Parts: sequence; C-alpha cells; structure tokens
Amino acid sequence: MTDTNAYDEVLYPEAAYPQTHPNRLAVIARLLGLSPEPIENCRVLELGCASGANLIPMAEMLPESQFVGIDYAQQQVALGQAVISDLGLTNIQLIQMNILELHDQFGQFDYIIAHGLYSWIPANVRDKLIAICKQCLKPQGVAFISYNTYPGWHMLAMSRDIMRYRIRDIQSPQERIEQGHDLVRFLAELRHKSNSDTQLARFMQIYADLLKESLVLSEGRPAAAVFHDELETVNDPVYFHEFAAHLERHGLQYLSESEFPLVMLGSLPRPVQEKIAGIASNLIDVEQYMDFVRNRTFRQTLICHQDAPVNRRLNPAHLLSFFIISPAKVEPGADSSAGQFVGRDGIAYATDDDVVREAFNLLIDVYPRGLTLAQVVQDARATVYASRTPTTTVQQDAERLAAHFLQCFSTSLNLIDFRVHEPAFVTTVSPKPLASAYIRHQVTQNERVTNGLHQPVQLEDGERILLSLLDGTRDQAALVDHMLQHINRPADMTLEQAQARMSISVQEMLGDLAGRALLIG
Repeated sequence: MTDTNAYDEVLYPEAAYPQTHPNRLAVIARLLGLSPEPIENCRVLELGCASGANLIPMAEMLPESQFVGIDYAQQQVALGQAVISDLGLTNIQLIQMNILELHDQFGQFDYIIAHGLYSWIPANVRDKLIAICKQCLKPQGVAFISYNTYPGWHMLAMSRDIMRYRIRDIQSPQERIEQGHDLVRFLAELRHKSNSDTQLARFMQIYADLLKESLVLSEGRPAAAVFHDELETVNDPVYFHEFAAHLERHGLQYLSESEFPLVMLGSLPRPVQEKIAGIASNLIDVEQYMDFVRNRTFRQTLICHQDAPVNRRLNPAHLLSFFIISPAKVEPGADSSAGQFVGRDGIAYATDDDVVREAFNLLIDVYPRGLTLAQVVQDARATVYASRTPTTTVQQDAERLAAHFLQCFSTSLNLIDFRVHEPAFVTTVSPKPLASAYIRHQVTQNERVTNGLHQPVQLEDGERILLSLLDGTRDQAALVDHMLQHINRPADMTLEQAQARMSISVQEMLGDLAGRALLIG
C-alpha cells in the first residue's frame, strides 16, 4: 500500500486466512462478553483486500451478509472484480481506494479486517487505519489487525537490513527477492560453513534458528510475500504496549488474539506465570511481558470499542450456542479407548473421563463437521451408558464437557475449535458431486483452494482436474470418462481396465475431497 507500482508489478500472493473469518472473531467476542451481529447476516470490511482471495469465499459461503474490500493496488482490485463478476456474486464489492479517503461512506461494519497492513504503511495512514476502526465499527463489533512486534523483530530486522543493503542497486523485483534471500540464507548457515565456535558463530546459530521459525526463510513461502513483507520501504514493528496505547487514543481497546491460546498465561511454565503475575499491574502489562518471554515477532489482535462490555471470565454456558469441532487425532500408538488425543501442532490432551473421551471420539469421527454441545452430550452418554446405569446427570455431563472443551480451546485450536455458524459443506459424496463456483475458479489458477472452513488446501494435479468438473451435472461414471481424457493410457491397458482403475481413483479422490470440506453438494 505504500507503493502502488510495487503491488501492481509484483502481485501479493492470493490466500485465505481462517484466523480473520467472522466465525473466529464472533466466537472470541462472545466468549469475552460481546454480542456481535450473527455472521449469517453481518457486514464485513477488509482493508488491504488485494484481489479478494480472503473476502470472496466468505461472501460466497455467507450469501445474506455484505462484504466490502478496499485496496490501493488497481491491478489486484481489477482481478478480484472480474472474479466476482464471473461468479455472479452480488453481496461483495472491491474498491480501489486510498484508505485516507475512506470515512463512513460505506456505513458501519460488524467485523473489520486489516491483515498485513498496520506495520507496512506510513505513520499517518496507520493512524487513519485505527481511526477507521473507531468510526466504522458497530458498538458490539470486532476488528482484526495484524502487525510485526518487538522484541522479536529487533533480530529479524537484521535480515531485512541485510537484504535491503544487498539489493540497493537492483531494480528487477525477482532478482531483488533472489539475491536478498540468498545472502540471508548464507549468513544463517555461517556457523556450519565456517565450522567455527566463536561468539559470532554461536550468535548466528541463534539467528538462524529464529529465521527458520519466522516467515523469513520458511520453506515454500511465495517469493512475492518476501518481496512485500520483508523488502517493502515501510516495515515498522511496535511493542504491544505501544499498539495498545494507539488504540486507547482512538477510544478503542484490546480484546484478545485471534489465536486464543496465546493469551493464556497458563501456557507458560509455572515460574514464569508467577513472575509475570507478580510484576504486571494490568492486562497490557501481562501481554507485554509474555511477548518478552516468547520473543514475539507477530501479533494478530482483535480490538473493540473502549466502552464495549468485555468480560474476561470465561463462561462455559457460551458453548451452548457453538458448534464444536475437533481436528485432533487419537494419540499414535494408543487406541480410542485410552483417552489420549493430539493436535496437528503436537499438543496432546489426555483424559480418563469416559464421557469426555467418547465426546472426543465422536468429534474426531465427524470432522470437519461439528456438533452442538447438546448433540455431543447425548451421543457420548448413549455410548458410555449403553450397558450400565448412568452415574451422572445430563446437566452434569454437559457442564463437565464444556469445561474440558474450554480448557482445550485455551490450549490449542488443533484440539478443539468452535464455530458460531456451521458452513454449508458436505462430508458425504452425492450422486452428482458439487464444488463451489469459487473453488472451480481457483483450480484453474493455482494449486491451492479455499475449503468450507476457510482454510487453504493444497491439491494434486488429478484433484484439481476432478474439482473443475464438479458442477453438479455429472455422475461418477461421467466423471470417470472425463478424467480418462486427461491421462495417457498405456498401450497394454484396455479401455475397460483403464475405466476400472480410474473409477477407483475417482471414488477415492471424491472421498478425500469431501473429508477436506471441499464439496457443497
């Protein structure tokens, strides 16, 4: 946004960000006492929307809600507008505009998203961004703002300075990316290259570890993301307490992080918890000290109006209105009766409570769909008490399950997650499978699509071809015939053999696509 030509010359990579979805924002808002508009009928503003890859799938899946995207890059906005026109969506508009020109001409919004913007715009535009949140956010609304933070960025700034010095006389964007990245990678590996154990070499090893944990040297990261995130003219990290003070000057307040477990002091070792509790005088202090301990480099913060009725005492009763999902797996080496479960991030949860264990098994079985708390309690009790007399009441089991689920949600979103709205995808394959129009558009452009949980999903070539055919008009036999047109049949394989093999492959792929929330009918 600081340089129109830069974003038009090197387009920012298209992506959907599940942490920005109104579903996530509404869950945390409700847990903390707010009552934002139901996401089925809400208004969403995204600042820095690029080509709309984050906003368009929201609009398609929430047809009764309204979406507005603002971006300064004309070419990216035009690309998104063309997609919206092709899809026939009438509840979303992307507008090319400098946010300094944005006031209240589009009304107020229930949810505002500004992902990857705050740290990469000049100070006056940054102040305008916060002013927009104050002016355009409804009284119970929530805004999402991400930004680079200190203390972690003190060290990461070295990589940025190194890259920018290396490319100071290079004009080609692609060469700037390659040469800057190459030098940082060389320095990060310096200790191994020099076989040295000097103080400098040990420091460079620490630096290398930090770079690998951060985005700077992440494998598979698009070059265009490096170009804009690390090499932009403006990149101004802040300490969290400075960000909180900026909010306060505009009549706003810190609500939470989109990654809810990161706000929990209990995630740190006990001595660290006790030290922070002893020296922190308020919530902002606690968050800042946790950043010091974690050497944090990046935040994804939720904010609201200063007079919003925030209540930080979590109430399990809120779960009655949520859909509960679990992307966890049974702990490797353990059977489902052992009560040991692990998330994709490696965080594990163990329980010897029969009802809680069975509830986890139920949620894992139906994932990526979710169940209400009432459904989980009913089905778990039916299994646990199938051959014995219940020792607890339905109410007692519901309260206990809610407490366990909240504990898991506060520990890892890969154990338990919540939704205020169940997305319209299916997990069983219909006679004539259907993928959304936007997914069928995406597969013609890249290898990643956005699923019904608003998550990016990487696809194989065969899956992309199959998804492009899923417009709801073809049964599996027709799909097999179309897929055969895209392969070279071996000379010694008959047509019947190829059809039989492709039929099995199509069935397996359809089942896998359904299991990844990529089908809507």
